[in-house]
Amino acid sequence: MFDAEGRLEQQRNVGLMVAVPIFLLINALFAYVGGRMMSKLEHKSSEDVLTAHYLGGRSFGPIVSMGTMCLSGFAVIGVPDSSYTGGWITFIWVVSSQFITTVYSGIAPRLRKASIVRNHQSPADFVTDMFQSQFLRYTVIISQFISQFIWMTSNVLSIKMAFNGAFKLPTDSPWLAVGVVSLIVVSEWVGGLSAVALTDTVQGAIMILGSIAVACVIKVHYGGWTALDPETFYRPEFYQTPSRQQQWYWWQIAFLSGSMVFYPIFLQRIYAARDLKSIKAAGWALFIGPWLAMFCGVFVGTMGVQMIGDACQSSSNPAECRNPASPFTTILGILMSIGGFPEAAAIIFYCSALAAIMSTVDSVLISMSQIVTSDILYPLRPKSTPRQIAWMGRAVSVVIAALTLVLALSWKGSIILLFELGLPISMQTVPAFIFGLYSKHRIHPWSIAIPAATMMVATVIMLALWKDMTIHPGVFTFLLNILATIVFEVSRLVWTGKWREMWTAVRAQSKEEEEVTKMMTTAADEEEEDLSSQDPFPDRPQWDKPKVKRFGETSLSPKLLDEMMKGVNEPIRDYSYMMFVILAFTITTPIVAELRPSIMDGVFVELPPVVRGLPAWFFKAMIITFIINFVNIPVIVSIPDEFPYNEEELLRSGIDADAVELEPDEKGGRTGYDEPNQKAIVRRQSIREETRRIKKANADAKKAFEEARANHLSATEAATNLTLLVKSPSKRNSVVEKDVDDFDENLVVKVEKEGESV
Repeated sequence: MFDAEGRLEQQRNVGLMVAVPIFLLINALFAYVGGRMMSKLEHKSSEDVLTAHYLGGRSFGPIVSMGTMCLSGFAVIGVPDSSYTGGWITFIWVVSSQFITTVYSGIAPRLRKASIVRNHQSPADFVTDMFQSQFLRYTVIISQFISQFIWMTSNVLSIKMAFNGAFKLPTDSPWLAVGVVSLIVVSEWVGGLSAVALTDTVQGAIMILGSIAVACVIKVHYGGWTALDPETFYRPEFYQTPSRQQQWYWWQIAFLSGSMVFYPIFLQRIYAARDLKSIKAAGWALFIGPWLAMFCGVFVGTMGVQMIGDACQSSSNPAECRNPASPFTTILGILMSIGGFPEAAAIIFYCSALAAIMSTVDSVLISMSQIVTSDILYPLRPKSTPRQIAWMGRAVSVVIAALTLVLALSWKGSIILLFELGLPISMQTVPAFIFGLYSKHRIHPWSIAIPAATMMVATVIMLALWKDMTIHPGVFTFLLNILATIVFEVSRLVWTGKWREMWTAVRAQSKEEEEVTKMMTTAADEEEEDLSSQDPFPDRPQWDKPKVKRFGETSLSPKLLDEMMKGVNEPIRDYSYMMFVILAFTITTPIVAELRPSIMDGVFVELPPVVRGLPAWFFKAMIITFIINFVNIPVIVSIPDEFPYNEEELLRSGIDADAVELEPDEKGGRTGYDEPNQKAIVRRQSIREETRRIKKANADAKKAFEEARANHLSATEAATNLTLLVKSPSKRNSVVEKDVDDFDENLVVKVEKEGESV
């Protein structure tokens, strides 16, 4: 007999050795197709080379958008491994994914609209355009890069830990990870984001298929959760209720994960989508995907405890055998030893794991490359052509990949720990996006940048020095960040004497009636005019002012952003809906007495409550989560298929030229870093002129209509009175009395002035 650790090495794994190279060849083929697509975009599309490389020509349809949202190396490998060591508490990642769906579906339409009106391309472009501050801009860039770098490193580390054993390589061998990352770099060089997206779509299908297939095999051969017995389960502590620390962890991680939507990889997908239908499809993929991938991962990991435990019975050291370096690899090794369909399912799951890792790594790699290239190097070489910058970006990808390999191959800690390091750091950029997207008042960029930069440093210190905190460092620093931002901004407004004027402006903007808007004070009008100028905060040093001519002639203000979104239903802006969402996700937290029932010498003092083989607390949390999951449907459904177009209003009062979407030929043709978009400028000037003409013409027509209407009413009244006087003697007295009364009122005034009597 052989122990579980030795199963994979001692069995015939010819199928795996054949399947993985075939999978890699398929990826190479799709990378080549992506390269051909990018080449066509460069030559035939109006998009420039840089946009074709980093955004795929903004041509990703619903299928590709869905495929790029389904994948994560953590979902396929990290969740089963975490479930094996931590139990059912790992289900928190399913809950977290649903909150990610809420945030993504809520903010995507607004970010999308801003991008197609202002030609945003880089993940930091929105913040740069809205706040126009180098300090805040680089704070966001650094946070985005660090969080993405950590995420990519955790996935590269997964390659070494999960696949070295499958190919009979030493545990610390770097060559498999180096080979896979090299293939990813070549794919990105050849096809840019087009190649990444196409391979993601294929890999997403394989991942879903593999997850479901392995879960079904385990259910058939091992009975599933219903076959588990807490008295014979090899890790009885999993049946205990979560500790107080774990309960806090559950609630906090759910909301921390919402910050992932502001990762460059998500922003890049929003900008690269072909239309709103594609963004909606991605929302549905986020809604369904976790239940197919992560939920199966929890099932595989917890069932793996029993599978590996049984396989280790004959081992000389059962305790060591039950703690494998990679539970994921060991579980699949057991399935492969069965042969037949279980072996085929395990091979597919292996390929899906590799697919998920490769998909995450290549997506994160190209997003980090864009951050460094478009937001750091391009401003230093503003006269370079997009083609030159694109090649510079390819070189940046090689450097980033090399640095990631160095960190991943030298990391000795947990993948989960590495993955969780990125969340609290990325959380500090959330206020910049939230205030920028939804605030009625444009906050001074330093009021956001100073707390964000400070909390980033504080987060790293807390993660390094403070252990076993009840409140997660990311949540703690995020709340401090929000509080400090509000305090700084209120203090600034009070100090500059603009508090009352700004409050009046904000209250007026929050009303829908035009009459209320007209009641704004003169000071508030001046403040709003300042906020709409090209430089909204002129009293700053020059080093803090980035170049923003490429975005438009005027600044992106909250008022302009609201004008762009006119007619779009946004549930996320409804405070009652968001409070309901927060309450709903809070309810999923298993709030129970901790660590019940007690365990003495590996035996329960009393049997734990069980529902179909599952601990009762988890079964309840799972059902509640499934029900609560449907709060996401309104926000996904609210995403329109296209932005509304009100032709009647257009003909009546024109349109704000700065809120008009760019045409395809106006998005491309970039010749330098901050060259004004001349095509858009010319068209928008024409729109302004025609808007002024139609407003004047409609005003003149309205005035003429009112005069004609008054004359018509007067003539009608005179005709009626004349008819009564001539043809209706019985009624003429009333007409005469009315005329006499009207006449007498005027006559009395005249007589009094002249001193005469009637």
